[in-house]
Amino acid sequence: MTVNDLDLLHQDTIAPCAVFDVRPGWVPLIRQAAVAASGFPPAEQVKITGCVASGGMLVLKFSDRLSPKFAGAIKLRETIRKKSLSTCEECGRPARLRIGMARQMTTCEDHVHLVGELRDDDGRHLDPWETP
Repeated sequence: MTVNDLDLLHQDTIAPCAVFDVRPGWVPLIRQAAVAASGFPPAEQVKITGCVASGGMLVLKFSDRLSPKFAGAIKLRETIRKKSLSTCEECGRPARLRIGMARQMTTCEDHVHLVGELRDDDGRHLDPWETP
């Protein structure tokens, strides 16, 4: 499934101009988010306007960010973000966050080469947004 397929399958929860800047292994996570968002009560409906790969994590973007109804979307964004930290960006298999000299990515063993040279502290950080 491609990102374009998501637009067609989930028109109720994905904005028409949504931009998904992620590798193919995370497309199923976007689909999970779209399905989950379609189950929000009518008063809490939001649309997914896109996402980015940031620091080896998938971070969803939503419409209506200033609305009180955004609470459900914040929980969904956090759920998907945490799932992305154990899902290979390239293939979708089980993975972990890799800390490279030039980039951070979540990859399986087969795709760790995409990160480049690893830093000495690689493997010590499970979630960059959580403090130890």
